[in-house]
Amino acid sequence: MKDRINDYFPCAWCPQSRYLNDGIGELFCFEDTDTIAWKCNNCNNVNLSDLVSTDIKVLLVYSQKYDQLKRDVSIAATDIIELTENFYRCESLGFYTAAIMVARKLIVHIIIDKGISKWSKKKNFTEYYEDFKNSGYVGKEWFEKLDLIRDYGNRENHEISLGTKEVCSEVEAVLNHILRSIYTMKITKNKTTTLLAN
Repeated sequence: MKDRINDYFPCAWCPQSRYLNDGIGELFCFEDTDTIAWKCNNCNNVNLSDLVSTDIKVLLVYSQKYDQLKRDVSIAATDIIELTENFYRCESLGFYTAAIMVARKLIVHIIIDKGISKWSKKKNFTEYYEDFKNSGYVGKEWFEKLDLIRDYGNRENHEISLGTKEVCSEVEAVLNHILRSIYTMKITKNKTTTLLAN
């Protein structure tokens, strides 16, 4: 498949393509795969491409915040793990509107995971949040901040607006607190118990 190096490959970051066999820049082939790494001459970002299909392979962003959170919490539900990871990846990429929308969805998944509410098509988003506030899982001092996620999420969903880094940072702080409050595990002598924020 190495003859595909003579093809044009699309950049994942900008609207340019590159003829890889142009002698400009280094190419890195991964051992025993058909994946090649190359730098775009236009935007200088690194791409991963498949030599067989010429498809872009997405290079997932590493988030130190997510990595730290993973070490401190124990979450069994795969949907919550995936949504949490998606939030931090979106935030790291600067996709603030997407991150805020994911946070809003993640809160509902946490509510259902902990049995605070059952999923119902008839139930609206605000009702889930009210159930969460009344559950004892989040202290009263966090009610106003919890509303931030709901309000920002509603704005992104229903209005013509874009999330900002500042708003996303606020949402991240609330989300981080909620995840740590509910899913942090305390190791005791003979058993493991979940810490709750009262």
